[in-house]
Amino acid sequence: MGFDLYGLKPYNPNNAVRPEHLDWSKKPADNEKDEYFKKVDEYETEVIGSYFRNNVWWWRPLWSFVIAACDDILTERDKEAGSYNDGHIISKTKSLRIAARLTKLDKDGTIDKYSNEMNPMIERAKKNNKKIQIKVILLQKMVKLETGVENMVPKDYPKKFYDKYMKLMDKEDWSAHYPFDIDNIRSFTLFCKQSGGFEIC
Repeated sequence: MGFDLYGLKPYNPNNAVRPEHLDWSKKPADNEKDEYFKKVDEYETEVIGSYFRNNVWWWRPLWSFVIAACDDILTERDKEAGSYNDGHIISKTKSLRIAARLTKLDKDGTIDKYSNEMNPMIERAKKNNKKIQIKVILLQKMVKLETGVENMVPKDYPKKFYDKYMKLMDKEDWSAHYPFDIDNIRSFTLFCKQSGGFEIC
């Protein structure tokens, strides 16, 4: 799952034209697909405000930061809708204000400071999860020894093993899966500045 943001009226001083969509029903050849995606990349590189994408792991920490930084810009509906792919619209005015706010926070060192606070926590979570994973692997071996079944899925474990598995899962730290990346914030800032408002899909 990912979040696709489409600029409503992206800045396009050279009037670049987005490539026509491929007709996938005609099963285009590999070279046709390659050429199409190359042209799409060229267009999106030139028209920066046309498109921005993050997978869910990258988007959630970015959007959480935007909510905190732009609390006075975004409505409660905006904040909530940013976590869904429902086609919510952020207006041009709000988009420009978000870009201005994030630019200011980048220049004054706030984003760096936030990153420096978040990343050690993420690293600790990763170390924790590695230890959990080792215990999960050992548990899998114990299940195999007792049941003789190779690669049994946890939901099918005998109860005593299933209970141990669930206790291990309760100790997993999900913050390890949500990186906070300064360059991602900067790319989003530039997109906001040049998008003319955007739709979250």
